[in-house]
Amino acid sequence: MVGELGAETLKVAQVAYKRWLSAAEQGLAKGEAAKAAVANEFATFSKGLIWRTVTWAALGAVAAGLEAWQISHEVEGATSEEEWFLLTWKKHTVVGMSIVAGGQLAGAGLGYWFGFAWVMSTPVTVILAGLGIAYLMITMAANRYKREGLRLWLHRCSWGRGAIPEWQGDEGHAQQMFALLETLQRPTVMGRALHYDGDRMPSRGLGFWVQIQVPVAVAGKALTLQPWLVEKSHFSEGDLRTLNTAAVHDQFLNGNWVDPQQLGELPSVPARTVRPADFSYADTDQHRLWQVWVETTTRRPILELEITYPSGVRQRSDFRGYMFRLALEWTTNEADRLNNVFTSELTQESGVLLANKHIQPLQLIVPLSMSDERDDV
Repeated sequence: MVGELGAETLKVAQVAYKRWLSAAEQGLAKGEAAKAAVANEFATFSKGLIWRTVTWAALGAVAAGLEAWQISHEVEGATSEEEWFLLTWKKHTVVGMSIVAGGQLAGAGLGYWFGFAWVMSTPVTVILAGLGIAYLMITMAANRYKREGLRLWLHRCSWGRGAIPEWQGDEGHAQQMFALLETLQRPTVMGRALHYDGDRMPSRGLGFWVQIQVPVAVAGKALTLQPWLVEKSHFSEGDLRTLNTAAVHDQFLNGNWVDPQQLGELPSVPARTVRPADFSYADTDQHRLWQVWVETTTRRPILELEITYPSGVRQRSDFRGYMFRLALEWTTNEADRLNNVFTSELTQESGVLLANKHIQPLQLIVPLSMSDERDDV
């Protein structure tokens, strides 16, 4: 049955839609009703096949084009020559997919006047399969060379393979050590969004969980938090637009300190009305973990968060804190660091809305260990 359907589809696609209409008209003119009916049926099937092929080819071309646009931004942020080379070829691979899909779109769109069986032919399928395999292999190779945090510092330090001139000499050595300290003391931000999917009601957001992990070096001191909520927008200037941040701003202090071992283990239900007791930290705990539930009706918000350490802890040269962006989804994700020891000052062109906003900072006291609290008493 599959073989017969494939043969019939190939037969229909090898002839233009206009020719099937012409064959149906000629059959009626000659009094050959059976042939006219078959030709008319093939014409109807050809029209439906053209529209389906055009739709899928258009979706493929758009998806590949957007992927190529996203990869072009990744190329600009490559952390090594190897990663840049592989990401460039990854972009070329996706551009090739877009060109093939665009050719399929044009070929199927011209199916009214010409045969379009070639858009589904074996050579085209082999080309797309080859590009898909190349995309996966290049992605795996590029991920091996993607360096962040300590791995990036090791690559660019004075004895690394990608040593930078700014870290050479006595002054460069001091900058290098300050960069290492900033890298080791960076916080970790993770989050997860929850939403309600009803049978008769449209999906709506319930809120999201956020975890902020900080090193023990800031225990007993006050962190400064500046949260900013944005969402994707394709109808305003830039890719992001601001949401009603004031509605969620104060909620960031309505959380509690939890066991550091629970990092990444966020609840799958909203928070209870009564807050649980804070975790009691021991001297051996090297981190503190803040967990908070933020209620909002936005289904997939994007959180921008700046965390500033108090005086006495290493600060950035631009006096900004650690800045993160986290696209909140159903699954637990870790936030991307927007500024690090290798980035320059954030500007409006960087697309970070928080960098250009002035909002009321929140003060969060990091707890001491149990023994330190007893000593203070």
